[in-house]
Amino acid sequence: MVKRKKKKKEGKRRKEKRVVKKEEKKGEEEEEEKKVKEEEEKEKEEGRKEEGKEEEEWGEEEKRRGGKK
Repeated sequence: MVKRKKKKKEGKRRKEKRVVKKEEKKGEEEEEEKKVKEEEEKEKEEGRKEEGKEEEEWGEEEKRRGGKK
């Protein structure tokens, strides 16, 4: 029969290091998610501005043609 090695028990320091690393990862992931959300909001706002400009231009063209708006 093969003799198995026993796992070393984790000490307080090792546990603390693992916890700290997990917290740091979570913090970094949250920051990245915030950045992505901000970029998406900016793109939406830019899209809205462009749509507004197109509608204004369309309205002006309709006025020139004698249409309603």
